[in-house]
Amino acid sequence: MLFHIIEKKDDNVDLLVRIGCQPPKDDRLCDHFFDFIILKEMVEELKVNRRPNVDLAIETENRMMRRAKVVVSTLNYCGSARMNRFKSKTAFLIIDEGKFFLNIFMFNSSLFNVCFLASQSLEADLLLPLRFKCDRIMLVGDPKQLAPCVLSKAGKKFGLSQSLYARLYSIFQENQQGPVSMLNTQYRMHPEICEFASEHFYYGRLSSDRQILDRLVNFPLKPLYVYNVTETSHAVDSDCSSFNDKEVKLIRYFCEKLINYLVTKEPGDVNAARNIRQRIAIITPYKAQMRRLKQCLPSDIDLMTGDSAQGKEKDIVIVSCVRSGGSDIGFLTDKRRMNVMLTRPKNGLYIFGNMTQLAEVDENWRAFLEHAQKKKCISDVNSISFDLPYC
Repeated sequence: MLFHIIEKKDDNVDLLVRIGCQPPKDDRLCDHFFDFIILKEMVEELKVNRRPNVDLAIETENRMMRRAKVVVSTLNYCGSARMNRFKSKTAFLIIDEGKFFLNIFMFNSSLFNVCFLASQSLEADLLLPLRFKCDRIMLVGDPKQLAPCVLSKAGKKFGLSQSLYARLYSIFQENQQGPVSMLNTQYRMHPEICEFASEHFYYGRLSSDRQILDRLVNFPLKPLYVYNVTETSHAVDSDCSSFNDKEVKLIRYFCEKLINYLVTKEPGDVNAARNIRQRIAIITPYKAQMRRLKQCLPSDIDLMTGDSAQGKEKDIVIVSCVRSGGSDIGFLTDKRRMNVMLTRPKNGLYIFGNMTQLAEVDENWRAFLEHAQKKKCISDVNSISFDLPYC
């Protein structure tokens, strides 16, 4: 959203600068990568003045830093000496009642006006950008999804796994007039995918933009379907990670059938199969299951764990629950991880797992099973002979 607002504000690519060790993965931001901008400026300078200048790189970098109005960086890179040299300008971004307002301010001081931070960050990490003495801090995130990951037992014991966002949210959430605003319109998911998440995780407050249905009008499958794999069991590998070979076989069959069917909807496109595969992601809570899926699926289908899926999206998402049997369902007991897995797709969400058993031991999966039964988008599947969820 910030990227689109900035694009409309000014055609100057130096308005937004992405600074860091590696270029961004998002192609739209490559022209804003700081090192690329510096090299491009140096080439233009050398075309005009062919005499070598040993200080050209430093002079160019300093000039581009002065022109930067919005700086995008990781928390860790905020601690680098290079960031010390940024001066004056930045964007003032306000989030209020679900709307974005962007104003550009020019300052003569060396301070940042606003520090705009993601919520999935440790409190200790947030000390790094605070050294810029910013006037305001804007925290953006979702307390109903995953918290920062801290592996250290000592760190967890002494509260290092808490984010500043979570601390402030716990204080202000009861105060309707407080500095917490919910962006309650989503633009990603088909409304039928969003419905359960809205009711179960967001108290029915999450609504879907009306343009979503216009975008998905030609999608030929049901947006949500659950395959209840009851006759199965999971196992554990040498790394103590769970896997379920039967789900692997069912998902492989489903992917092959899905891709072949969608290819028929795009006749004449020689790249249709590849393009369709790139629109699919499979999410599973366990790395052992991900390794087995990787062995039998095309490499251009994305495989993600529940944790790595946060912040990502795909047109079609297939979830492999893995756990089946016993009272311990591992990662699946985490309500926030469940929320992440169920809210990644745009067009279609298809879930494979022993819903009957999961519902017996966990109230969140029980609620989801009841939702699927109410919507009549669930069927028992225990052999490789089932249909796609055609409309």
